[in-house]
Amino acid sequence: MQCQNILSKFESSKAKSNYIYYHLFEVRLDSIVRNELVTKFWSHFPKDDEVSHIHTQFVAAIEFLSEACCDIDNSLVDPVYESLKKKFYLALKTQILFQKPHQLERYLKATYLRGFKVFLMQQKVGNQATVTKSDNDSDDMDEDEAEDDDDEFDRDGQTCGSDDCHGCQQKLKFCECLSIYERFNKMNEYLRNSNLLEGLVGDTVMTVAKKFIERKVSSKCKSNYSRSYLHQLTIWVHDVVKQWVLEVYGAESSDDSEYIEQKLDRFLKDAYAEVRVSHMFEIVIEYPNSEAAIQDLKMCLELSTSSQFRLNLINSVKQSLIESLLHPGVNTYDILTAYISAIKALRALDPTGLILQLVTEPVRRYLKSRDDTVRCIVTALTDEDHNSELNREMIRSSNQTNENGTDAKSGTIEMSIPSEGEKCTALNFEKWKPDPIKLNASDDLMKSSRFSDIVSILVNIYETKDLFVEEYQKLLSQRLLNKYDECNLDTELRNLELLTIRFSDCELHRCEVMLKDVQTSKRINKRILSGDIRDHKLEEFKNLDVLIVSSPFWPDKFSPMVSLSDEPPEITFPPAVETAISTYTKAFEAIQASRTLHWRHHLGSVNLDVTVGGKTQNFSVSPLHAAVLYSFKERKAWRLKELMHKTSLPAATLRSRLALWQRNGLIRDCGGDKYELIEQ
Repeated sequence: MQCQNILSKFESSKAKSNYIYYHLFEVRLDSIVRNELVTKFWSHFPKDDEVSHIHTQFVAAIEFLSEACCDIDNSLVDPVYESLKKKFYLALKTQILFQKPHQLERYLKATYLRGFKVFLMQQKVGNQATVTKSDNDSDDMDEDEAEDDDDEFDRDGQTCGSDDCHGCQQKLKFCECLSIYERFNKMNEYLRNSNLLEGLVGDTVMTVAKKFIERKVSSKCKSNYSRSYLHQLTIWVHDVVKQWVLEVYGAESSDDSEYIEQKLDRFLKDAYAEVRVSHMFEIVIEYPNSEAAIQDLKMCLELSTSSQFRLNLINSVKQSLIESLLHPGVNTYDILTAYISAIKALRALDPTGLILQLVTEPVRRYLKSRDDTVRCIVTALTDEDHNSELNREMIRSSNQTNENGTDAKSGTIEMSIPSEGEKCTALNFEKWKPDPIKLNASDDLMKSSRFSDIVSILVNIYETKDLFVEEYQKLLSQRLLNKYDECNLDTELRNLELLTIRFSDCELHRCEVMLKDVQTSKRINKRILSGDIRDHKLEEFKNLDVLIVSSPFWPDKFSPMVSLSDEPPEITFPPAVETAISTYTKAFEAIQASRTLHWRHHLGSVNLDVTVGGKTQNFSVSPLHAAVLYSFKERKAWRLKELMHKTSLPAATLRSRLALWQRNGLIRDCGGDKYELIEQ
């Protein structure tokens, strides 16, 4: 009985002592938390920039906090003090977050950067172990995947040798990645259990994940545009980055996992798009070899809900085109080639044509300001011999027009593209979508060009088609005159048919007559040179090839009514040549009754074989040059006045023709306006 009384008094004394302890603890709770925990906790993060091992400070601070709280937890085990325990943790959380210093972000970033590197090393070790156990699985690995081992590691400016671990920066034989990984996971577990993870760490985890995603994308895609990496990168983000983020946050619910995956996927798409946009000029120029990059960027564009992304893309490409193309150092043909590539690439990227319209407008204005743009376009359209891109495009679009049954005289071929950007009508309102970027009135006037083919876009640089028709007439006449013997009439007729699709028959009627003149000339030449006209056979110059033109339909310089200041209307040829010309004229009059020929002696070309001193040289020159040299067949030396009288050429014209033969070593100036044939 006495023993029981003593025990009862002891228990009563202990209870009173505990009550006093916990009462004092509760009264001084804020002071204890502030002075004994929070102040010491923040002392782990000095402001000194020269702190070494910055990535270990946050882990050490959390471990200190965990141990201190563990002692208090042990003293508050009794369920009676559960409310006091909650009050303690609330006070701790409040004071820690209230005193959060600005330099904490630096420590957090270093800690989680290192945590991610160590996580990658652990994964790498695990993957290598898996491959070692498999049967020749490494033979089937993708080459790019095999090269990815070191892509993920950011050394933050530290130099690591080949024997160093990328995770902990220690020698491989002293690698501490496993212990660091375990401490890192315990730290995050304590932060989650204490409800401090979100308040202390904030967005640092996602910031680090975003940083590694951006670096992965940059190292993978910045110089290769012919292959799609988006799917491969998506798998990497899902299997590596997402797994790490889930471990940090301890996310277990499907909603949390889905939210994290969506956010990481958005980081990937934004980073991928940014890298591609920064190299958009190269992607445009290399199209269609860069088709894979365009399709990846198109997917990012479709998934993006921000108009700012489109504006950044437009401004980036526009500025690249301006800086690289629109200056005098680039010839017009190269600008047109780049413009065509840009049209194709940007249409593949954005079928609505909105980006194309906004990006290429400076190129259109600059091309319009160049004097040779029309000539370059027409030349490229008709240059089938050199496999011109624009000529192929004209043939392709012409075939598309014929297949679709489009009116060939409309001058514009509509593309088969979605209805975005079109005007909303009662017929398409269910599928209609507005332009993601509002256009001003001047831009809206060019909207029709967004749906035209490439040839129409180039032609529509100018307000009228007459410039192209006139330029084509000039180019065709020069080609027919300068390459009469080599002229491929089938090619020229095909070009004319293709251009007729763009322009009306009436506008190109002159060109049709010009080609018909060539056909007629070849037929008449063949008949006359064969001796079919018995009364008018050529005795000399039987290879005389004449281009007979209908002067009203050819450019002005072919008209017999035009007086050219630099060429005489008449010239006296050597007798043999004059006889051949006269015979040919009479033969033509016999074939074409009531019609005659008016010879343009200064046009055309003469093929000469000149033999002097046993040496033969071949020349292709104008008739005036040939007539001057032919005079030296009669006499070896001439004075200028004598040549003027013989050829009917003025002194200035005669000197310029003699200069050619002087340069070729056939004629020499003996002084005193005397010229002599060099025989040796």
